[in-house]
Amino acid sequence: METKTNIKEFKGYTSITPLAKKIEVHKKIIEWKKGATYATISIKRKSVAKAFKEFVDLYDVKEYFSTFWNDCNRKDDSVKVYFK
Repeated sequence: METKTNIKEFKGYTSITPLAKKIEVHKKIIEWKKGATYATISIKRKSVAKAFKEFVDLYDVKEYFSTFWNDCNRKDDSVKVYFK
């Protein structure tokens, strides 16, 4: 599972983060998502970095957060991105 965000307090939220820290950050993420809009972007046949750059340029977003699978065994074709 990979996390892509530009929000400082959410960076470093990964599968290896200690559980106590995950719970604290997860509560903040849930609250942040309540006031956010979401969009689904395609990452099929393009890099994740390129897809997110196009998304940020297109929607002119200030903050965004997304989690998705991106490893050799499992890869998502589209990603739900929450943004403000």
